[in-house]
Amino acid sequence: MRFLVPLLLVLVAQTTLAAADLPTVLSKMNAAAAPYQGMTAKIRWIKYTKLVDDTDVESGDLWVKKDNKGQVQLRIAFTEPIRKQIRIEKTTVELFNEAINQIEEYDLKAKGNQLYEGLLLGYGVSGDDLKERYDIEIVAEEPIDGQSSVKLDMTPKDAEDRAAGKSVQMWISTQTWQPIQQKALEHSGDYRLISYSGVKISAAIKASDLALDLSRAKSKPKRVKTKL
Repeated sequence: MRFLVPLLLVLVAQTTLAAADLPTVLSKMNAAAAPYQGMTAKIRWIKYTKLVDDTDVESGDLWVKKDNKGQVQLRIAFTEPIRKQIRIEKTTVELFNEAINQIEEYDLKAKGNQLYEGLLLGYGVSGDDLKERYDIEIVAEEPIDGQSSVKLDMTPKDAEDRAAGKSVQMWISTQTWQPIQQKALEHSGDYRLISYSGVKISAAIKASDLALDLSRAKSKPKRVKTKL
């Protein structure tokens, strides 16, 4: 009997994974993405650097809006451990560092893949979006903060990213069929893990939600444009 129980658990796991086949998951993601207009959430952003075994953890609030052409606007207002904001519109990224009262502006037009994987991947993403950019495999069904999810392993189709050993893991909620966690990995062992909680899909996102909040600034912030 002691050998039978582990065997039954393996069979149950295999049956569960088989039920969550990739075409079904991607199709459900397409259906969930079609009416997607935006979201608000709490965000937790972990950056791990293997060389120095260092982990940075930031948390705050997120606002996202997606138009009918698929263009994404977003703002993240980090409150821990320091206050700073990130705003993205098309390929323009603004970083407002409240401590030094400075806005750094970046144009990532030439780095579309980095922008997509680093900041835009999880927001209203469809199964077709993923299929276009990645080779995808279902590897597990895992609960994230008590919510059931399907874990995807994704290898970029872009030759340069593939050669660099980049990959992405994404956990898709089986309730909303939208990402609740994503992890971008580097060949070096570095990774960036982003998770969302308190998600409200298709929330009414105002223009003011997406604009940098400068109300705490004592003077007009210095603006610096940086070429990448």
